[in-house]
Parts: sequence; structure tokens; C-alpha cells
Amino acid sequence: MELTLQHLINNVKLYGRNSNSFMTLYSGFKYFSSTLEHTEGVIAYLETSHAWIGAAEPFTPPEKVSNLLEAFAQAATRAGKTALLLPVSSEAVAQSRNKGFKSIFIGVEPTFTLTSYPRTGRTWSSVVSTAHQLESKGAQVHEISPQCSETLKAQLNAITREWLASRKMEPLAFLNKVEPWTLSEHKRYFYIEFMGEPLAFLAAIPIWPRNGWYFIDLVRKNDSPAGTTELLTLRAMQILKAQGAEEVTLGVSPLAEIDRAHQYPFADYSSHGRIYSFLKYMFHRGSWLYNCKSLFQYKLKFEPSELRPSYLIYYKPEGRILSILDTINIFQAFSRHGLLLATFSGFWRTAVHFTVVPYIQKLLRNDIVTRSFPKNPAQFLYRCKFTIFILAVNSVVFLYSTPSITEHWTYSWNNFRSNPIHALALSPFLHTHLAHFISNFALASIFILGLECFAGSLFTAYCYIFPMILSNPATSLILWLFNLPLTGTDVGASLGIFGCIGALTWFLKGGKVISILFLCGAVFHSVLMRNPLDLNHLTALLLGFLISGWKLRFLTI
Repeated sequence: MELTLQHLINNVKLYGRNSNSFMTLYSGFKYFSSTLEHTEGVIAYLETSHAWIGAAEPFTPPEKVSNLLEAFAQAATRAGKTALLLPVSSEAVAQSRNKGFKSIFIGVEPTFTLTSYPRTGRTWSSVVSTAHQLESKGAQVHEISPQCSETLKAQLNAITREWLASRKMEPLAFLNKVEPWTLSEHKRYFYIEFMGEPLAFLAAIPIWPRNGWYFIDLVRKNDSPAGTTELLTLRAMQILKAQGAEEVTLGVSPLAEIDRAHQYPFADYSSHGRIYSFLKYMFHRGSWLYNCKSLFQYKLKFEPSELRPSYLIYYKPEGRILSILDTINIFQAFSRHGLLLATFSGFWRTAVHFTVVPYIQKLLRNDIVTRSFPKNPAQFLYRCKFTIFILAVNSVVFLYSTPSITEHWTYSWNNFRSNPIHALALSPFLHTHLAHFISNFALASIFILGLECFAGSLFTAYCYIFPMILSNPATSLILWLFNLPLTGTDVGASLGIFGCIGALTWFLKGGKVISILFLCGAVFHSVLMRNPLDLNHLTALLLGFLISGWKLRFLTI
């Protein structure tokens, strides 16, 4: 039977209780229908190489759901396919059980009952503090029609493109298409404006039988201030409530509550132990592919009225369990160009959008105030001018120095007594061979640059120059006091580097561990080379630690 768009819309209006039902009106779906008695209705599905994957739930009266599911499963089996449907509510799962379907818990759907939201004592914007702060600065939320001005629509489309480009994966398919203007006559639109510019955009699709709305497309500018999407979401809820809506949903949060799957009655936890182990791993460790955990945490901040469980149901002849191949087909359905290309796209986008700033910020101690990270390469180079100078001088000296110069200017007790300026000021820029130079260059690029980036050039100069100059004579004096041999030589930038490592102990959460590792390495090298003077690295690290602590106590960065 040929199904027209209007016929499908009528079915969704009557029986589309699932929040994703409206999405089945988008292009790309096939439609299974039956005219047999007690099985009348429609199921939207996507066909892959090994499965028919039903989108949401059947469009049919509740008393006919189980029969229509059975007809769908039998048709899929005849075609050599596995029948699956997702996401499915607890009510639909219950009706599928007596037809041989099995179920897997796949997440929860944060839902808001508008008649009692926000809860007593809350105002709309106070539900999320950042939303309240942004609104107090003048941000406003507006509802618009699909016939808004071309200028505004162009701005909103630009925001959508920018948001899609920033995602870890390519744009998804199936029930995750981002097509805000498709079937726009049935949708509702909102955007947030701040200082005359739109910051974010929201499209809501109807859930007609529940008199509710699903906030399906929520996109923002990459540089939008904190609270942007939160304020947009809350004010859009308020507007819809004032117009008579009873419910709003933010959609299923994939794998949310997966650690508690065994507590849900339809999870079939004992039958799908390996699958649940994989799903738990993806929820906690799979952020490289999809941010399931952070997405759920974001939705929880709105204090939803209810977390409705969501399931995948499937039918396999003779009661067989879902296979790895079936699981791959599910992922295949959500990818426009195949799972392999989607995975590659995820790694590529992660590499392109990688920024070191969040990782560095996690390493810093919370009780130490540092300078903000430079916003662009030019600012970064200017901020780290001392490091660049040190690296440049060391490079030039290495290129033009000769073995005789290195031997003449190296630090030793005898050279220090005969020519202290050469021994103290020039030996730190000499290196005995290429590997020595490269290792110091690499360490300087990490530790001197890191300290300068967050503490400033003058601070770093103190922590580099004083250990560089004082460590050798101080160590020689200690050796003399303990009647140890004053033999051995030293060249290279490592003393200044160790001074900066000692200074970073105050800034990094694991600073003490790093310092101890370098201390152990210096002692081991001294013993291995039978050179007591190599203990100068311990002196340098201690001097850097003391200078940094003094600067942080009495001065400001």
C-alpha cells in the first residue's frame, strides 16, 4: 500500500506517543504496513545488510501493537533479517514480550511535567545558575516562526553549520538527523539573543498524543557564554507551558543509568552480560566517539521530573541472542556513510579540534592562581619569549661551538677557580654531543615553556638563571664539606631546566611526583657515571622549588 506523507502525519498524530515518532516523517525511511485484521498500522524502519531497524514504536492503537510487531518480525525473518526497534518505552516492551521479542536497556529519557515544573521555590531561570547570570546581563529568548526574516534565518543556519563542524563525528542519520527546517510548519522555534547577536537556536518537534514537545535540535555558537543553551531551554519550556503544553523532553540520553541496568525489569541483564559490559565501557570511556556521560550530566542540571527508561527490542528465531553483527548494524543505521567511515571521521575531527588547554588545566592545582592560557599562537609566542631566547641561544652555541671550546669552558672545580665567569655563565649553553643537546632542548620545551606560560617571563627567569649559576659551586662546596672528591665536569642547560621543574612543583597536582622522579634519575645517573658533581641537579631542583615558593608567597604572578 502506498503511504502518502499526509497519511503518515495522521498516524503520528494519532499514535505517535514516542518522542521520536515525528522524526520518522523525515526522508530515508521505509514503511512496513499490514492490512490483516488486528495488525493494521505502520512501522517506520531502516534496512541494513542484516537487519530491519524500526524507528521508535508502531503507529497503531495500543491493543494492536503486539500483533503488528509480530507481523514485522515475521516479514523481517522471511527477508533473512533481524527485526529490531529503538528507542522503545516500557509499555511497548511489555506488549512485545508475548511475541518472542527480547529487550536491552539503552538509556533514560529526561522528561519534564510542565504542570509541576519548575518545582516549588524555583523560578525558571534559577534552575541553572549560569542561565540566571546570563539573563541578568541582558540575554533574551525569542520565539520565531519558520517565516522569519532571511537575515535571521541565515544567522541561525550559520550557527547550525558551525555547531555541526565542531562535533566529534560526522552528522548522524536515522533518528539523529539535524534538519531544523524540515516540516517546519509543525515545529516550534526559539533563539537566544545577547548584545544584538543570536547565540543559539532551538527547534522543537511535537509529540501530539502527549500534548508535548521534544527539543530535538539545540545548537549554539562555539564561543557562546556559559548559560546560553540552559537559558534558551528553560525559557522555551516556559513559553510552551504558557501556551498549554503539558510535557517537554530532551530526548533519550544514550547509555545513561547503564550501571543500574540490572534494576530495570525489562533489561534482560543476565542474558546480555557481554553487551552490557561493552555499553558500560562506552558510557564511561567512549567519549572519543560520543559524549554519552557528559550529555546526561548536562540534562540532569535541569532537574527533570522523570527519567523514563528506554529500550531496544529485537526478534531472532529460536530465541537466539543479539549478535555482534546485529550490534554493528545498529551503529550502521545511525551513520550516513557506514560505521568504518564514521569511526575514521570521529578520529579525524578529534585530531582537528584537539586543544591542549583543557588537559593542562586538569594538571594545575586549584589553590594556585595562574595566568590564562594564550588565545592564539601569536600570544603564545609572545608569552614564552624567555623560553624562545634560551632555546635560540643554546641552538646557536651548539652549532658554532667546537670540542676545544667545550673543554675550555666546561664547569669543573679547577676551571671555576681559574676562570669563574666562563665556568658559571658559559658552561650552561654548551652540549657535548647531539643527543645531549636534543634531550635538553625537548625538556626545556616542556618545563621552561610550561612555567613561563602560566607564571610569566620574569618569574621563569628567576627560577632558571639562579639554579643555572649557583648549583655547580653550591654542590662543589657541599662535596668539599663532606670530604668527597671534587672531580667531574658539567655542561648543558639541564640545571636551569631542573630549576624550572622544582618551580613547577608548586603549580602541578602531581608536581611532587615529577620532582621525585627527576631526583631519582639524577642520583642514578651520578652513581652510574661515578660523578659526584651530577648531584648538582638535586641542588638546582631544590633552588627552583625555594625560589618559586618565595615568589608565590611575597609576589604576584
